[in-house]
Amino acid sequence: MPIQPNFLERTAMFNLNLIPGVILEIGGALAFQTVALAAKMGLFKALAARPLTSTEIAQTLNSHPRGTESLLAALASIGYVTEKNGRYANTRMTEKWALDDEVFNLGASMTFWTAVFQELSPDWMQVMQTGDRPYGSIYEWLENKPDIADAFQQQLMANVTFTGADVIKKLRWAETAVKLLDVGGGHGLFSIMLCEQHPHLYATVLDTPTALQTAKSNIAQHGLGERVHLLQGDLWQVEWGDGYDAILLFNLIHHYDAAKNIELLQRCAAALKPGGQIAILDQIAGKLPGNVSNAIIRLIALHYFLLADGRVYTHDDIQSWFQQTGFTEAQFHGIPKAPGTSLMVARKG
Repeated sequence: MPIQPNFLERTAMFNLNLIPGVILEIGGALAFQTVALAAKMGLFKALAARPLTSTEIAQTLNSHPRGTESLLAALASIGYVTEKNGRYANTRMTEKWALDDEVFNLGASMTFWTAVFQELSPDWMQVMQTGDRPYGSIYEWLENKPDIADAFQQQLMANVTFTGADVIKKLRWAETAVKLLDVGGGHGLFSIMLCEQHPHLYATVLDTPTALQTAKSNIAQHGLGERVHLLQGDLWQVEWGDGYDAILLFNLIHHYDAAKNIELLQRCAAALKPGGQIAILDQIAGKLPGNVSNAIIRLIALHYFLLADGRVYTHDDIQSWFQQTGFTEAQFHGIPKAPGTSLMVARKG
């Protein structure tokens, strides 16, 4: 977790400006590397069964004794482990969020972001100066990195596990709906969840071959090979088909400028039946009640730009697109477990 200054430190840093508050950013970077290293080593999972001494952990992980001791002390200082009578244990936070990969896949997240920072961030000055990305976009870069691409999908899947039920509850479709298109659906979990909820529904997940590798195993695991189909290719080049009852655009619109998103919604309108629904899930710009939520959304928006020329939009932006492309009855739903993210649903007029 972020380094937490005590009262005196906060006063010196933020009120009196006697100590450079930016040192917390350096500490945060060091903390990120520390947690990433511990996750990669399997340290938190080694402590899952019972508390262990530093020596026992070093033996279990085949790691350097003094390095292990230093790592444990660092983790204790930022709230990931506790020490009592020479034995180390995971904290409650670590037990809840760092052990269950389906709830929050810490290892996958650290793997993905470590690779991004190491390989792509050296080019970000050029991106800021010219708008040009030597790597094309994050998705082009991932095409040649299957391990990192898998970590990216695993991270997204954990997000769905955490928030997906709340999203699905807000999608109120007629029981007669039988045909769903999931554009940019990647791992396929939303289509899988919807098919499990609606026995007569059939889904098509459209994405690149690399992104759909994870979807294949997910579909097989859930036994839905007859009802969830894959359509591989570039969403702008592939023929979508028509007659859909519903189309999902989840975590997609932030990739494109306004003109391209209007074109995207026009394609959705052409592919939907009369009265069919479109559902958009994405981060939304605007003032949020929490400082953490505000900061995260703005940091995400910056990294969307750096990684893929992306951005975040407002509710008014999306409402305008709905009106321009013939969608009506727009509804906007917040996702309590994901502050700053909204589900936006509208119907083809």
